Amino acid sequence: MSAESFTAKIQKAMRIQIPVLLRWSYQLNPGTILKVQVSGTSPPRRARFYGRMQKSGRITIPKLTAETTELKNGDIVEVTVWIQQPSIV
Repeated sequence: MSAESFTAKIQKAMRIQIPVLLRWSYQLNPGTILKVQVSGTSPPRRARFYGRMQKSGRITIPKLTAETTELKNGDIVEVTVWIQQPSIV
């Protein structure tokens, strides 16, 4: 498992865009389950959750997680994603 970090802006409907370069490097397909950590900056809080990547390359932040970390649309967050390396058979 490898960890990748990037900065993202929370988009409409509490979604985060996974960078294209990251999706290409790890060959991530829609429906891939990722372990995600979101760290907000205004109140310094962080939360971990599992997210499924959508066709558009986005992950939705669960409503309960957004409420407990006080995240809103348009906030800038630090995102860490743990990606399972594909096994070569």
